[in-house]
Amino acid sequence: MTLPNRRLNATREATVGGVKCFCTVGFDADGEPAELFVDVAPTDADDSTRAWASCWSRAVSLAIQAGADLGQIIDHFRYSDFRPSGRVDPPQPMHFARSIVDWAIAVLDEERP
Repeated sequence: MTLPNRRLNATREATVGGVKCFCTVGFDADGEPAELFVDVAPTDADDSTRAWASCWSRAVSLAIQAGADLGQIIDHFRYSDFRPSGRVDPPQPMHFARSIVDWAIAVLDEERP
């Protein structure tokens, strides 16, 4: 899948278990999610947390663009349980996340048409 140079996206900001996170979902020309970016504020997490969040979201993006079923990706990663975890503020799309991955996947799921 080749994405246009300019495309629509939706970005969410939330604190997950006290860690500020950003999740951006990029859409293809048909309005379907085609890429995912997760970033973690450097003041709230160590370098390794920031790095795995970025690498994991790139891998999800590549899988979507290679034709992987979005529903299967969401089902596979939903409820991933590891730290940081905890209360989500603002509580959308959930009040409590088991991990940053759990929250990002819920955001991706909510952005599906």
